[in-house]
Amino acid sequence: MINQYFERRVRRIAGTISLLTFLAFAMLAFNPAVAQKMSEADQKDRIADVYEQTKTAKTAKDFTQFVDSCKELQSLDFNDENHAYIKKLMAWGLNRRGEKRLETADLLLAAGNIEQGDQALISAATDFDQATHANPKRARAWLCRGIAHVRQHNLIDAISDFSKTIELSPKNAKAYFDRAEAFYQAGQFEKAIADYNFVLKRNSGDLQALTGRAHCYHAMADYQKAFADYDSVVGLSGNRPISLVNRAEANQMLGHWQDAYDDYVTSINLKPTGVALQKIAWMLATCPEESFLRPQEALQFCRRAMDITGETPKALETQAAAESANGNFEQAKVLQDRAQEMAKSNDKLLQSRLATYKNRNVSDSGRQAKRDTTQNR
Repeated sequence: MINQYFERRVRRIAGTISLLTFLAFAMLAFNPAVAQKMSEADQKDRIADVYEQTKTAKTAKDFTQFVDSCKELQSLDFNDENHAYIKKLMAWGLNRRGEKRLETADLLLAAGNIEQGDQALISAATDFDQATHANPKRARAWLCRGIAHVRQHNLIDAISDFSKTIELSPKNAKAYFDRAEAFYQAGQFEKAIADYNFVLKRNSGDLQALTGRAHCYHAMADYQKAFADYDSVVGLSGNRPISLVNRAEANQMLGHWQDAYDDYVTSINLKPTGVALQKIAWMLATCPEESFLRPQEALQFCRRAMDITGETPKALETQAAAESANGNFEQAKVLQDRAQEMAKSNDKLLQSRLATYKNRNVSDSGRQAKRDTTQNR
């Protein structure tokens, strides 16, 4: 589009120069590299036109058009202040496009389209990276890049980006929570707890932060504190099935077998899941408390779990424990063998359990599997 400045000049000279010269001069008006600097008013008008796109852009395609418009503005001979503002607009557009691409990646990966999902994830990470360079002070760009790093299992880089977000935005609870999650995945439980505590100081009823902190305590074998947090979550969430399963595990680790059993059963009655069914089956098949060892019931829960999950390594391993508790050691060996083969694992715990089943037979006087209270999941 020929700007007003060049339109006036072209009109003045069009009647006095040859057609060839006229066309050559008109082409110069389209070439930003050789154009003269716009007036301050013209610069602001062009920026305002591009800014209007921020009000309607919704899709990745829209944000691509916006980014292209910003690039076009960057090529013009604007003053330094306007160029700095354009870079901020560019960072916003890149970040928003990255967020849309990240959403697409999550959907593709959840649907099992791994290759396409990974490519969308790489594209999103590239957008976030460019956004941090375009505007290093944009906290959200660092936050989003950290999230992309987590998706790519780059926990060290993710923690660094979340820390940068906190540096730029010290009260950003989302950044503290995401860094806590990354610390937890990295096995840095005390640092994770410190970040969860920051979130909980701002909102003591944050269910995700309470659950995350409880997971940390559980991993650190501080089961009493884990139980306290899980118990708070159950109270605040109104008996959500997954919250009941978490509390059941804490009760199990504390040796509160009946409380654990009750939580598992309540969870299953609300919403049967493979996880809850497998966990209660494992407890009933391996419980060190003789009065709570219920092999037949364990086997029933195993079969219900298998109906939901199909044959998975965990499902097979759980059923192997239940079969062993019922004295069916040959069947337990077959199932454990299949679980190990399916997992394609040389896991020492799996091998140990397999050896236990192989070394027993139906005539053994002690027909009990090795009684682990947890399945090391």
